Amino acid sequence: MSYWSMVLNRTIQIRLSLEQYERIKNNSRIKGFNSLSSYLRYVALNQDFVLHQRILEIHNHLLDGQPSRKFKKNAAYQPFL
Repeated sequence: MSYWSMVLNRTIQIRLSLEQYERIKNNSRIKGFNSLSSYLRYVALNQDFVLHQRILEIHNHLLDGQPSRKFKKNAAYQPFL
């Protein structure tokens, strides 16, 4: 089932300060989202992927900077999978 054909019939309510609300609203606008719902779905459902990608970047940076006998640099090696 594609994302666009999903029936969106569940709601979540959260409490925010005015500052938090404005920050989320501004972030969604800057990133090109046309609704807060779309932006919040994107952030909530993609956070694990973004974090995983950042961990891989840091890991690869550390391996590039310091060769180790313990670890061989291997492009196919994917930690945390």
